Amino acid sequence: MSHSSYQEFNLLNLLYQFNHGMYRNYRNKLEGFNEITTSLPNPPSLDWRYDRNGQPLFFRMEFNTPLHFMLSHPISRFKAPEDYPIRRGDHTLCLKLAIVPAFCVTLNTFTVIKLWNKGAIDLFSPTSEFLTEDNVFWEIPSPSQRLGPQYSSLNFVLKYGADPHTAPTQYNDIMEMYFKYGFWSFPRPGFSCCSHMIHGINRISTILKVAKSIYALGETFEKDIRIGFNQFRGTIIRLTGLTKHKGEFKLSNTHAVLTYDVAREIERFRGKGFFVNGVISEFRRQSGGFYTFTTVAELGYADLDLMKSVIGMVVADRFQRADSLASVGTIEEVRAETEELIEELWPAGQLTTPTMADGLKDLFESALLDLRPIIMNDDEEILFIHPYMFSCLTEFDLFGRLRRIENGLLYALRLLDLNSTGTEDPSKTQEATYLRQRGITIDLLTRALIPSVKGIRFCRALNAWSQAEHADNGSS
Repeated sequence: MSHSSYQEFNLLNLLYQFNHGMYRNYRNKLEGFNEITTSLPNPPSLDWRYDRNGQPLFFRMEFNTPLHFMLSHPISRFKAPEDYPIRRGDHTLCLKLAIVPAFCVTLNTFTVIKLWNKGAIDLFSPTSEFLTEDNVFWEIPSPSQRLGPQYSSLNFVLKYGADPHTAPTQYNDIMEMYFKYGFWSFPRPGFSCCSHMIHGINRISTILKVAKSIYALGETFEKDIRIGFNQFRGTIIRLTGLTKHKGEFKLSNTHAVLTYDVAREIERFRGKGFFVNGVISEFRRQSGGFYTFTTVAELGYADLDLMKSVIGMVVADRFQRADSLASVGTIEEVRAETEELIEELWPAGQLTTPTMADGLKDLFESALLDLRPIIMNDDEEILFIHPYMFSCLTEFDLFGRLRRIENGLLYALRLLDLNSTGTEDPSKTQEATYLRQRGITIDLLTRALIPSVKGIRFCRALNAWSQAEHADNGSS
């Protein structure tokens, strides 16, 4: 592929013009990401491009496994008739170019899919299924002979010859669980893998930066908001949410503009113990920026719901730091950290009811049971099935089959770790024998597990890059 065919060269120039600090931060973080991925055992195959001084400019990763996405109007904000505090020009760019924000389940991150041409026309036709409030799940299949979909370090996905289609419906609940309980993104200055750009040929109009956490909601008030020469009146909400700073969970206070649909939704749930697991998007322009509360993954005041969200946050954080590609620690370790976070949330946001402190143990066990199959226990250990492994297993129709076998997914996770270390032949293990006796051959399972190892390591590096607290963060 020639240099002229890469969109990144033009996009980097636009990013430099839009915000030099963010451009510098992207380059600095990318250099660190390059060092991390090249030092990995059996590193993922990335197509790097460098400047004249040998410093990395960007990378592309081509996928030989299916990619899964979750879209909806709240996630993607592409329903043109709705009036949001976004300039009409941005609506036009989204409609014409079909730069569609989406949650990429496989990579466990927010990105944009570039559809172009017929894909854009189909997406925004009057009969499109995507103009509803409900979640829609896409699958971009693995390639046969043509180029497969590619992910760029500038955070977009090109589908190439593989057209998206509706994902198998039996997996919709699992993909939604990943969004609710497996995906967390804390705000950081500069560029991250959850930053995406709304742009045309000649300029970037807006950079959206996504943060997802658990929040206690405070009072709301009306305020005039001015961005450059543009002004609108918005409903502002005070938020107290969990974030991470220097490796430690902290409570942080912020303000965000409520989009109209989110405002309507949370008003129904206001009351003691109310919490929301949701997405705040920062709209960054050259003339300034503001935060909006755009997407609600889960809201309410049920103790069990809050427990599931906090367990998910703890497990995802521990998974990022674990040596294993499955285990995040013992049940007692996860329980202790979960209870500590809940106790921290209680006085700050009054998120819990008086009965919760008395029943934390029972709530933990019930919540853990509800989080199956993405989070489960294996004797005294807590295991997390990374969504990249989920996508690889679905390609061979193995996820559903393993789920129906007692301990099938647990044994597959044990074999995943063996494939990652190379210390033992997986085919000689008791787990392989057990699965073989139930109709799943080790050869077929290995075809799914080997790309899972590379993909999970790539996603970990991507997450570390996103959350890096670089000394030179540039402008946020």
